Amino acid sequence: MDKQQYFIDIHCHLFTAADIPLYQLAKRLHRKAQHPLRLFMAPAAIALLSVKKFREFIQFFESEPKQNVLRVTGQLKDSLEQLGVEAERVIMTPLIMDFDAGGKVDKLLPQVERLVAASKYAEGVTILPFVGIDPRRLLTTGSMASAGSDGDQRAVSPATVRKRWKEFLDVNLVKGIGARGGWGQLGKKIRSGHLVGVKLYPPLGFDVLPQQDLRLRDCHLEIYRELAHRKLPVTVHCQENSFELASSHQVAMDFTKPGNWRQVLEFSSQLSQLRLNFGHFGGDIGTKMVVPMRNRGEMEDFEDWVAPKKPRAKGWTYEIVAMLKQYPNTYADISAFAFQDKVAAAALMWLLAFDENGFFDQDGASNYKLQDKLMWGSDYPMILPNFPNYHSYLRAFRQTIRQNQRRFASFEMPPQWREPDAVRVGGPSPSGQSEVALGVRNHAAGRRRKGRNKQSWQPLPSAAELFQKLTCENPRRFLFE
Repeated sequence: MDKQQYFIDIHCHLFTAADIPLYQLAKRLHRKAQHPLRLFMAPAAIALLSVKKFREFIQFFESEPKQNVLRVTGQLKDSLEQLGVEAERVIMTPLIMDFDAGGKVDKLLPQVERLVAASKYAEGVTILPFVGIDPRRLLTTGSMASAGSDGDQRAVSPATVRKRWKEFLDVNLVKGIGARGGWGQLGKKIRSGHLVGVKLYPPLGFDVLPQQDLRLRDCHLEIYRELAHRKLPVTVHCQENSFELASSHQVAMDFTKPGNWRQVLEFSSQLSQLRLNFGHFGGDIGTKMVVPMRNRGEMEDFEDWVAPKKPRAKGWTYEIVAMLKQYPNTYADISAFAFQDKVAAAALMWLLAFDENGFFDQDGASNYKLQDKLMWGSDYPMILPNFPNYHSYLRAFRQTIRQNQRRFASFEMPPQWREPDAVRVGGPSPSGQSEVALGVRNHAAGRRRKGRNKQSWQPLPSAAELFQKLTCENPRRFLFE
């Protein structure tokens, strides 16, 4: 058994169909969708063909919160047992969504109440939700009950927004692990149902940091300042595949792009300390954009894909990497990653390898390692159309990172690192196969990157170490250190 102190799923969901206003669903589904909820907008014939694939997904959303808590926690515990992972504490941080961005039916607080009540039925897993908030909820005159309601946003001052935000957090008892006494209070002062963080989802229709209206910008800054002051962990949606309620797909992308958060982090020294998780890490599409793999023709295994000479400075994932390298409290989860896509899986491993060898390092930055910034998240139940249960997804993740030991040395090295006197270091694996790490000497001084003086290709940590970093050490630091 592989033993670790915690196993933490930092990105999952437990909301049901009862938590989504139907008028918002209708608004969303009139467009072509890439989100799993596209099932419900398909013609009847296509929907019938999709029923088998989407059965678990549909049943999850039709179930009551208590039933879903028991289902997902049971699957998680079974998965850890099957994989031989023994954790002293198993934690899930389901993300609550503030779907109501306009109007007459507000379901946020009832959603919070249902999840908090259902969380108490979890056995062997601690459920610590993140509360969702649409900033427009704090910006209208009159009642703040409904985000983006008919009130006048232009009349609200930044001071009023800060006051409302404090009241919202205090009334709903949103307090981080540190404010609740630290990790030693798990099972004591920290119990299932306690809200320990915040979820922000810009594609629902809000701009992260409006630039055209300075008063509105300052209102948003007050929200982030209070989060930084309380050291609350914040997960933000950051991939192009979204549940969009913005006026158009392009507007949703403009609101969601990672560069918006760089503007927040750069605004002040206080905000540079914001505890921020970029949900989905730009997606598997973003990973493949940074590390475009070339196929040898077989398309059967990880070894069939050849890495480029160097990663590309392109796309959302690259922008996120740059912030992870620079800011101490920034993290990214790899939830909903397409581990069944061999190209994406290989690209993810190569991205970590490139980072380990300084390809993403920046002059004047702290240059934190990505292996210390990425976190495990399942995005359950959104994965169910592609994976039948939690175990199949977690197993695919572990199989991917095990390529470092089993096959990663077989990958073709980038030409600038390839030398005839490559050193292969390793020992026997439990299966008797050679566990090989990479140590390729590079004597071509003229090809060295400017400012770097590395003489060898540095190997990644073992699969067991990476697994523990992403499922235990990194999310623990993100939540509280």
